[in-house]
Amino acid sequence: MSGRNFADKLLILIHNLPHFDFRFNRLRHDTPFDIDPNGEYMQSLVVFCAFGLALALLFLLATVIVWVAQCCFAHRSNGPQRNSRKRIDRLSLALFVVSILCFSLMGACLFGNEIFNKSVQSSLDGLGHLNDGLRRAAIQQIREADALLTELSDKIDELKQQLTRTSIILFDTHFLDNTKRNAERIEFERWLLCLILQLIMCAVLFAGVIAFCRQSRKGAIIFSGLGLVIFLVSWLLFSAVFPLTVSHADFCSDGRTFLRSRLNDELLDLTNFYSECAPDEGLPPSIPLTLLSQLAKDQAGAEQHVFTLRVGMCRHAFLGSVLISAGLFLLGLTLFVLLLLVAKSWYMFSRLPNDYLEVGEEDQFSPRIHDTMPDNIYDTNLFNPRARQHLSGGVDGGNNSDRMP
Repeated sequence: MSGRNFADKLLILIHNLPHFDFRFNRLRHDTPFDIDPNGEYMQSLVVFCAFGLALALLFLLATVIVWVAQCCFAHRSNGPQRNSRKRIDRLSLALFVVSILCFSLMGACLFGNEIFNKSVQSSLDGLGHLNDGLRRAAIQQIREADALLTELSDKIDELKQQLTRTSIILFDTHFLDNTKRNAERIEFERWLLCLILQLIMCAVLFAGVIAFCRQSRKGAIIFSGLGLVIFLVSWLLFSAVFPLTVSHADFCSDGRTFLRSRLNDELLDLTNFYSECAPDEGLPPSIPLTLLSQLAKDQAGAEQHVFTLRVGMCRHAFLGSVLISAGLFLLGLTLFVLLLLVAKSWYMFSRLPNDYLEVGEEDQFSPRIHDTMPDNIYDTNLFNPRARQHLSGGVDGGNNSDRMP
């Protein structure tokens, strides 16, 4: 119950966010959910998208200013003080902690993406089962009407009218079919795009963590460029996901007007009846047991399908959408902090060699064997004039005739 109350309160909170059109006039609270490209509601969603892009540009401008200042004023500080080991270690630790936080937020986004995908899939399954039930009900109604038409010839006109009305109600499901088919395709593309972008961002961030741990100046500079790219990608994703989250809340809170423009009132009342399951006092007092059992079974199945549709779309999927939006927003802020910190590592980290060769145990230059440089290394002293003078003096017993000047 607590999860349900939290989801409902969060849905109402996002639904009550102020909506503005292109003239920055606030829309009325009773403005219905609509997908008209020229309508006021779509203008408000574009304004939400522009708000996310404005935040991205603001943080990008701040990052560029800090980077330019770092390039201009970094050489003025003293070298030993700037490159002290304690400062480098603290900077490496800070970069590592911020990177781990970015990984956690990316994991939250991926988790929200999976929740949203599974919830939408369950809702679409419920929609498909409900649509199949309506088709079966229409076929059953036609069969019952045909049976009555053969027995009651005096009420043919009345039964034809009832049959026509029932067929219109139950066969008006092409919108549900198109919705299910398009929603499956759009949801798969959305899930795949979000997953691929998140994995690319994780790979870039992992390479940055390796560079921070090695304290590589070249790696930090390369990550600065790639980190700026994933920073922009995260804010672009937020600018696209946040308006969709707002529209999701608006649809779940006040989407009946939009549905009535696509479906007939009788079909909506039917789904509302199965959603609320209000008892009907107008049933006849005597009903055969087999018919009553079949009606109860059909009602329980329809109730379960409608419940799965509503809960999956307006509770679990909405929570997944909110988790993705919040994760992307916090990820953008964390990447902004990371880009500011990585700029300080440009002149603090040392340039590492490209190739590292392990020194063997038998090498005479290895410090593990010799603490001092030996006198004779590969007979190079033969070409040293002083060494030749020393050797000739020892052999000739002090004869200086062969000494070189």
